Amino acid sequence: MSEKKQARLVERGRSIDGNEYEVWDIEDGRGIYVHFKVCPYDTEPETMAFPYDMTRRMVTDWEELGCWPYYATDGEAIRELGYEPVEEGSDDTD
Repeated sequence: MSEKKQARLVERGRSIDGNEYEVWDIEDGRGIYVHFKVCPYDTEPETMAFPYDMTRRMVTDWEELGCWPYYATDGEAIRELGYEPVEEGSDDTD
């Protein structure tokens, strides 16, 4: 059985538009930017994930890797993309 890919949370914050985001490192200079969007005119929030360049610290393509019609927080979006989320200070030492 193959080992599950890991994504390490390296940044969590609030963007200039007031929405929350997370940046996950998936190794080899690649990452995933997860954006939690409050929709002021909609009743449903949404979560979007985009490819991220860890070296240049920027989204590399605005075509979504995934989109969920709710807040996919606590690593849920990362799990949906096939990664095991690892946050700083977790007990996972593999």
